[in-house]
Amino acid sequence: MPVLLVLPVLPVLPAVLVLLVLLVLPAVLVLAVLAAVPADGRRPGEAMTMTECRVCGNRTLLPILDLGSQALTGVFPRSRQERVAAVPLELVRCSPDGCGLVQLRHTADFGLMYGQGYGYRSGWASS
Repeated sequence: MPVLLVLPVLPVLPAVLVLLVLLVLPAVLVLAVLAAVPADGRRPGEAMTMTECRVCGNRTLLPILDLGSQALTGVFPRSRQERVAAVPLELVRCSPDGCGLVQLRHTADFGLMYGQGYGYRSGWASS
């Protein structure tokens, strides 16, 4: 009985797949382009500076340790001449009148961290 219900749908299936591709693919491409352009005015590849606590929103962040710009350690260049992006590495603490969370002041662009040169590939490990 279930086979009889499926038979009328089979000729329509290719048309449905084509329709899905025509409607869904452009939407996915638009979302990908929008995701690549930072909404806060930063240039692509630039680190985002946190101006308030990530948890409580307090705008007073006290510096703890500033190590300057550091190269991204998960990126493996193909040659010695290839430049590895560096981003600021500064540790700050939300003020005592806030929550006291210790956090990084800057967030690196995910495109830099997880792009072509990203070193981890799932499925390569034997475990």
